[in-house]
Amino acid sequence: SVAAQAIAFATYAQFFLPISGIQQKLLAVAVLAFILVMNVISTKCGGVIQILATVGKLIPVIAIICFGLFSGAAPGAAGMEVPQAGAGFGVAILGTLWAYDGWISVTNMAGELKNPAKTLPRVISFGVAAVILIYALFNVAIFKILPLDVVAVSSTPGAQAAEVLFGKGGGIFLTAGIMVSVFGALNGYLMTAARVPQAMGERDQLPFSRILGRVHPRLRTPANALIFQSLLAVVYIFSGTFNTLTDLLVFVLWIFFTMGVFGVFLLRKKNPPQEGRYRVPLYPITPIVGIVGGIYILISTIVSDPVRS
Repeated sequence: SVAAQAIAFATYAQFFLPISGIQQKLLAVAVLAFILVMNVISTKCGGVIQILATVGKLIPVIAIICFGLFSGAAPGAAGMEVPQAGAGFGVAILGTLWAYDGWISVTNMAGELKNPAKTLPRVISFGVAAVILIYALFNVAIFKILPLDVVAVSSTPGAQAAEVLFGKGGGIFLTAGIMVSVFGALNGYLMTAARVPQAMGERDQLPFSRILGRVHPRLRTPANALIFQSLLAVVYIFSGTFNTLTDLLVFVLWIFFTMGVFGVFLLRKKNPPQEGRYRVPLYPITPIVGIVGGIYILISTIVSDPVRS
């Protein structure tokens, strides 16, 4: 996720700068390095970046939604043929699910919350619902503004839609907003992802655990884990495109998500629910739906693209 977000930031930078493929990679690394330094200096600094990015990114997105939904249909936007659902449909879902991947990252910070059993379910439920609503409305607006053939080949459809609505200045405004959004997401992913090798290092579950699990004595940040995550991301930045990285990432993530949902049954059997503890709503229907959906997505990806899967 960290590498994919860095590449996405550099991709949208093309709207302002005529940069080549290798220059995009270098810009992605530079942005990642800046966020790494900020998070090594202070966890609070990373939190401030996250808040500012969240506020900044919503302004242009809401503008597109409000003006785009009331615009006339774009030429070619009507008459879209919907293919039959099958393996390709599952692959399409796989790519879409990456947009909601951040929900799991929140749990990495559970140890720093006062009442995670109560807070996390509310935060995740509200957050995912809000993101679904905003993303759905944003995409509906995009398809009302731009023809389908333009959206299909564009790497920056949001910026193009803003240009149609507000002129060249609108494209600049939205692209800047999207870059702020990606910048914030990159910051959030790096900040939360580093907690995983740090926690595993503290439990001596990884090679070089003493190094990865160490907290900086003065800054009180997981500096070594942050650097490790960043170096790994740099390797991924130079090894693939945004679409390739997100597809590979989500496929692997959903293997573990599906296994994790299955683990709910084992956990219930081993540790019966107790009063005051968190319980899965509508058990066992909820985990069954999650397992079936996860298996469908994974099998669809294997059938449609066995090489990458």
